[in-house]
Amino acid sequence: ANLPKMDLLSKCDPYCIFYINGTHSAAKKSSVRKNTKNPEWQETLSFRVSDSTTILTVTVWDKDKVTEDDMIGSAFVDLDNFTFGEEREVTLSLQNSLLARKIRESKVTLKVLITDAEASRVGSGESATLRERKEERSASEKYLPMARVGSGRSVGSLRERRE
Repeated sequence: ANLPKMDLLSKCDPYCIFYINGTHSAAKKSSVRKNTKNPEWQETLSFRVSDSTTILTVTVWDKDKVTEDDMIGSAFVDLDNFTFGEEREVTLSLQNSLLARKIRESKVTLKVLITDAEASRVGSGESATLRERKEERSASEKYLPMARVGSGRSVGSLRERRE
């Protein structure tokens, strides 16, 4: 992760907020990890995705007790090319134009899994991507796949990338 120090007296107290297509009403929040610049979470967050789902946004914040929380940066995951049933780990650089120099080494690593409990009703093989499923989806309104950030044990983890 290599998160920057945002406060004068302590390291970062990071947490994440996840959004699908920028919709704040369905946002999910991780727990806060105190006094660390390389946090790891062991959490699973599930989202309902639909035909219009394309982007998973993660924002990383520093929790403050006295003032407003500070946004460290954000990253975006294009879900259209994810294959159903395949867990994929993605490492993304955090972006924030106001803190560009301060966060240039900061990254977020996520494990993302798209599952579809109703795959047998939709056609296509297990290896279809979300985009392919959207294209072949017919009139069935029962098709409601789930997007899950992380695996059961290592979820939405922020950690320093080691080369």
